Amino acid sequence: MVTPTLRLTAAHDTVLAATRSAPGRRGTVLFAHGFGQTRHAWTATAQSLEVAGYQTLAYDARGHGDSDWNPAELPYHGEQ
Repeated sequence: MVTPTLRLTAAHDTVLAATRSAPGRRGTVLFAHGFGQTRHAWTATAQSLEVAGYQTLAYDARGHGDSDWNPAELPYHGEQ
């Protein structure tokens, strides 16, 4: 069962929204969405993997979905 939205603090105190399932016996799968998408793009896949025994974690990248945007003076870069 997927938990309510998690709030994860990232670099520069940016808060990222994430969704995770219960711990699984087979390991954990991390989902990263594509450009213009959100963590919800993985909901059906995450549910299927949870049934198969995996824990899943999907997050909204900075400036996507329910995650914070960078401040105007902080450009986006790959290390974030």
